[in-house]
Amino acid sequence: MDYSKKRIELREPVFKEMAEAVGGKLGRAIADEFRDYYTLFEDGMIDWYANLYDVKYGGYYYSNSARDNDFVTWRGETYPLLPDTESTIQALNAMDSLGLTAHVGGSYKNLIPEWMFNDIVAFIKGIQHPNGFFYHPQWGKEAVDKRLNRRGRDLVFCCNFLKKHGLSPYYDTPNGQLKGERSAIPDPSDPAAKVAPSVREIPEHLLDKEHFIAYLEGHDMSKESYHFGNELCTQMGQIGARDRELEEMGKDYKLFDIMLDWLEAQIDPNTGHWSHEANNYGINGFLKAGSIFNASKRKYPYIDRLIESIIAGITSSEPTGGGVDLFNMWWSFSNAAYNMNHCYENGAEMIEKMYRTLLENAPNLIRVTKEKQAVIKKPDGSFSYGKLYSSPTSQDMPVAIPNSVEGDINGNGISGFGTVTRIANILRLGDKLPGVYFDFDARRYMDIIEGKRAEFLKNG
Repeated sequence: MDYSKKRIELREPVFKEMAEAVGGKLGRAIADEFRDYYTLFEDGMIDWYANLYDVKYGGYYYSNSARDNDFVTWRGETYPLLPDTESTIQALNAMDSLGLTAHVGGSYKNLIPEWMFNDIVAFIKGIQHPNGFFYHPQWGKEAVDKRLNRRGRDLVFCCNFLKKHGLSPYYDTPNGQLKGERSAIPDPSDPAAKVAPSVREIPEHLLDKEHFIAYLEGHDMSKESYHFGNELCTQMGQIGARDRELEEMGKDYKLFDIMLDWLEAQIDPNTGHWSHEANNYGINGFLKAGSIFNASKRKYPYIDRLIESIIAGITSSEPTGGGVDLFNMWWSFSNAAYNMNHCYENGAEMIEKMYRTLLENAPNLIRVTKEKQAVIKKPDGSFSYGKLYSSPTSQDMPVAIPNSVEGDINGNGISGFGTVTRIANILRLGDKLPGVYFDFDARRYMDIIEGKRAEFLKNG
């Protein structure tokens, strides 16, 4: 079977529905640009994903160089290269977003074999520390505790996975999201009693408002909006949990409010974000730090100027650092719309104005986005986080060999369907977007996985 041809045939009726939904010449032009966008997605991505799964560990590697090398030296230290939970969960979610699970209810839980799901659960639960955080053995607790973004992101990813499937971690989580199986002192007769009970640790910067303010003021949002905004985002659950504790202690302040006041005071009214220049980094910063406003349903100021900055950013000649620039720009429209809807009295009118502007300019915006993402694609069908290379680090911890010309799971999730989905959603065409892959692709994916297991069981 010519799978490429078959995919085109299956997608075509959906693209026609898309054109009709918009209507007229504009609708046909938009559908044509989406058709062209889909030429980026090829057969090789299926094999690439499947071959990053490690049966021994029950997880996915970040990239080929992570899988094919035992160690990497980063900043003078040598680290093992092993599967990680973020890559694993992103790979599972990609099955759904790419259309591989459409024929089984849209859930990877219904596609992957039971042994694989159980192994992944064991992998994720197995790296939790009694303090509730999740620490990968290749990085270690000491190194991760120095990188709040890495620690917070692992907490968020692991908690969301376990909660999604109705599972409990071993220990209470620091964000208050999940109660652990071993919250209390375990029964010595229980074979699992070797697992210690939960131990609550409060990060120093969350002790009280004085420590928290000092932590915030150690950063400059005009230069660090994306990176520090990301660090704050990964800690929102922890900050909220700490606020509940402080309230019980009789404190008359909330760390969350202190954070929002500090962030709002630094937004540049000329750009609508934290950078003083209209650039990709500033828009990326809004995607991260702006979501904190949405989480508290607090009005984000200068939002009209922000929309102008995002549109200008998509079409600008500024070099793209990687697929994340484009992904975050399109996602930023959705974040802005959420804030308009929940925080502005005339939110519906504002959203409609933004939608009409984006729809009228959609053919060009989609075309430019696709052209910029095309240079990120790799010969094996995957996409890298950076323009040329996979990122050697994820949240400041090493995950791949530096300067590897290869795709990676984070970058592929961004460019290998993530961005086109964001585009369709903000244009109100999400239900008119065809799958990238289909049931016959899913069978190939699972055949590769089962083959890897058979080989592992045979050879150990």
